[in-house]
Amino acid sequence: MRKLKVFSFVSLDGCYADRSGSMTWAHDYSRDEEFTAFATENARGSQGELLFGRVTYDMMASYWPTEMAKTNSPVTAEAMNRMKKHVLSRSPRGLTWNNSHLLRGEIIDAVRGLKQQPGPDMMIFGSGSIVKQIATHNLIDEYQLIVVPLVLGGGHNMFEGIQQNLAVRLNHHRVFSNGVVLLSYAAQV
Repeated sequence: MRKLKVFSFVSLDGCYADRSGSMTWAHDYSRDEEFTAFATENARGSQGELLFGRVTYDMMASYWPTEMAKTNSPVTAEAMNRMKKHVLSRSPRGLTWNNSHLLRGEIIDAVRGLKQQPGPDMMIFGSGSIVKQIATHNLIDEYQLIVVPLVLGGGHNMFEGIQQNLAVRLNHHRVFSNGVVLLSYAAQV
């Protein structure tokens, strides 16, 4: 069975988005030279597939295919535009971003079905509401959290409302010069 990983920026108080749903606060920290080199190297080796909720998909699709993205982050833009994208959505609207596929039906069944198909590992970028829904069903194999040294004082937390403990173990960590910390945890089933 292929693996499903989560990659998300979170504030020090555990929010992936602020009270208004914005994630722009994380962009200031991702402009660090050392962090940019890390992100570029990750994108260079990207061979997996992406999984998005509709809100995150729309946000990503409005940026990565643009000339601005190709100029600012050419390696990452190439990877994001090339990779297969699965979108969990109840919306009948079409998907316009290259190599995107709509997944319909119940989220748990759709993700479980994807994991059982042959293919490369998958990554969820953002999409905190999707993470919240599938985390307790043992469908996430690894959590890669980019902890930003900023307290939002409230917002959207991808684990809020989860009714059971999720045991994880630290795989590795990395501290960047701008104070951002990568924490990578493996799920323990």
